[in-house]
Amino acid sequence: MMRLPLRSRAWLCAASLVALGCGSTSGPVLESIEPAQPPEFTHRLDVFLVTSVKSCALGRACASSDPNNCFYVGTSSNRTYFEPSSVEFVAPDDPRIDRAPRSACFELDLDQSASDAAKRSFEELRTSVYQLSGGAIDLELRLHAVAPAQGDFKVFEGGTGIFLQPGTLEADGLPLMSPDSDFTFGVTGESNGSTGALPKINPCAGTNWQAQGGLGGAAYTWTSHSCLSLSDLRWHFLYQAYFAMRDVVGLENPYPNGYPGCGQGAADPKRWFPRPSECAVDPDAPSCGTANCEGEGFAAHVLTSHWPGPPGLIGNHCRNGRADYDETGADSGGVCDELGR
Repeated sequence: MMRLPLRSRAWLCAASLVALGCGSTSGPVLESIEPAQPPEFTHRLDVFLVTSVKSCALGRACASSDPNNCFYVGTSSNRTYFEPSSVEFVAPDDPRIDRAPRSACFELDLDQSASDAAKRSFEELRTSVYQLSGGAIDLELRLHAVAPAQGDFKVFEGGTGIFLQPGTLEADGLPLMSPDSDFTFGVTGESNGSTGALPKINPCAGTNWQAQGGLGGAAYTWTSHSCLSLSDLRWHFLYQAYFAMRDVVGLENPYPNGYPGCGQGAADPKRWFPRPSECAVDPDAPSCGTANCEGEGFAAHVLTSHWPGPPGLIGNHCRNGRADYDETGADSGGVCDELGR
C-alpha cells in the first residue's frame, strides 16, 4: 500500500480541535510539515465544522398523509409536519414566527466527539485520494470550527429534508479562504441537547456547483455528520472536481450528446472529465458496460486518466485567469476581494 507523505502540505491547528478554536477569525496557530517526496498536485480543501447553528421553520401544514412527503421538526415522538414547498427558514427572533400558520425552531450541534470524527473522516479522504491517484494528488486540509449566528437553510432540492446553504458560512468562512481553495465542505451535527428537536435530515448531503451556490469561488458540499463515510465524501469530492473542470477550467465536453461505446473514446482521456455516476458509460473506464461499478476502482481511474496535467485542476474561479461570475476584472472584484480579509 502506498504511504501518504507525512502531513504533506496539510495544515493543522496546533491546539487541535479540543477548544474548537481551529479556523476562527482570531487567527489560528498553524504548522506545516513538508513531505520528503512532494506529490505532483496539491489542492486545498476547506472544511467548515459548524459547531452550532440555529434556525426556525415556518410554513403550512403538510397536505400529505404520508410523512415521507413532508418536512418536519421535532423529536421522534413529537414532530411538527410542514408542506415542503411552503417552508421558509428564519432567525429564532424573527417576528413572523408568531404570525405563521405553524412554526418550529431547532438547533444543530456538532460536539467535540463528532468534530474529532469529522476530522478523521477528511483525513481518510485525503489518504484515499493520494493512494488512488498513485501518489500524484495530495489534499491540503484546512479545518475551521465556526458557529454562525443564524443558519441559512432551504429544503433540499428534489427532497424533503434540509440543506445548509453556503451563505451561512460566508461571514466566518471567506476571511479564512483564499483563491487556492479548490474544494469546500460544510459539516453540521445531529444533536440538540437543549430541546432534542431536530429537522428532517434526508438526504444527508448534497453538492452545489458554483452558479447554483458555491462558497468563496469554489463548489460547495453540505454534509450532515451521518454522511461522513469515505465513499460518500469521495463521491462529493469527485462531483466538485467535475464542476471545477466544467465551470472553472472551462473544459468542453467532446461528447455533448452522450458518450460513444466502450473502448471508442478519444485517444486522450484528458479531453473529458466524467461524473462519478458515469462509471458504466465512460468509454475508456475498465468499468464501462458493467451493471455495478466498484466505486474505488472508478475513482482511481478518474484521478489518474482524467485528472488534468500541470498545473492541475483549478477549482476556484478567483484564479482561473479570466473575469467570470461576479468578478469585475480577471480574478478580482466580487467574492474574490473578500477572500482572506
